[in-house]
Amino acid sequence: HPPEPHPVLPATPWHHGHHWIAGSLTAPVAGHPLLGIGGITDPTNGSRVWQRTLGPDVLWLGDHRVDDECVLAAGVYAELALAAVTAAFGADGDEPWVIRELCLDEAMALGGETVVVTRLSGERSSPRVEVRSAGGDGGWTLHASALLERAAGSVPELLEFDEAAAVV
Repeated sequence: HPPEPHPVLPATPWHHGHHWIAGSLTAPVAGHPLLGIGGITDPTNGSRVWQRTLGPDVLWLGDHRVDDECVLAAGVYAELALAAVTAAFGADGDEPWVIRELCLDEAMALGGETVVVTRLSGERSSPRVEVRSAGGDGGWTLHASALLERAAGSVPELLEFDEAAAVV
């Protein structure tokens, strides 16, 4: 500590700013947040349909970008398929639903409000799920389809990670 007189230091101005996370303007959806509402059964063919409007501001969907364009991540298609079959036929802890085949046909761009329809068809033994979006021309684009089945036998337990055995 130097002796008196002390040097005069300039005061630090207080910069006040707001640091609040902006909430989503999207209204909450009853049921599954990605699958949306519906589950309505078509009496002519027995298929079930769900509809949801998705955009970059829904959950974390805006974080997945390709060439600076927001696109629906492949994992979302798998989640939609599993949510649809579980909503239609129920969950079973001993034989959970698994995806036997997942076909990704075309990327879904989420530039604004995109109407997404998930359709489940087929019997309980081998259901099929299709995910489509409404196009600007009034048509529907198929983005993904999945074949599902019950897991044969029991699902394996999750393995514990052993750091001592890990090789770097």
